[in-house]
Amino acid sequence: MTAGRANRRCVMIGHRWIAMLDILGFRHMVKARQLSLLVEQLDHLFIAAEPKEASCVLRFAGGRTREKNLTLGHLHFSDTLMLWTPPLDTNDSELNVHAFFHLCNTVANLIALALINGFPLRGGLSQGECYINPAKQLAGGLASRSSEAGLRCPAFPRGARR
Repeated sequence: MTAGRANRRCVMIGHRWIAMLDILGFRHMVKARQLSLLVEQLDHLFIAAEPKEASCVLRFAGGRTREKNLTLGHLHFSDTLMLWTPPLDTNDSELNVHAFFHLCNTVANLIALALINGFPLRGGLSQGECYINPAKQLAGGLASRSSEAGLRCPAFPRGARR
C-alpha cells in the first residue's frame, strides 16, 4: 500500500458522531405522489444536507486561537441521509462538543425542512469508531450500526406531519 493510500485510509477511520435519518412511508409516497414533484422535493432536501463549510475558533490562555474544521460529511441513498462529524479528538473535548452541537443543529434544520415538505423523518445519533468512504458510498462500524438501529426502533421518538 502506498503512503498516499494509507493516509486516505486513516482519514476515513475514526471516532465520530453520526446521524442517520430516514423518511417514513417513502414507499407509499412513491406510489401516491406525482413522481416529478417527489423528486424535486427530495432534491431540495438532499441539497440542504450537503456539507457546508463550518469551523470553530478555540481560544487558549495567552490569547492564542486555533481554527478547527467542523464541516460534516454526508451520504444519501434512496430515502436515507447519513451525516457525520470530522474525527473526534480525545485530547480536545471542547472541539468534540462543538462538532456534536453542529451535527445536532444541522439535523434539526433538516427535520424542519423535511416536515415542511411533508416528509416525516425518524433518525438516530450515535458516536463511535467507524469507516466511511464517500467516494465508494461505504460506511460501517459501531457508530453507523448504532445509528441505523435507532431507525428501526419502534419506540424511537419521531416527528410526523399529517
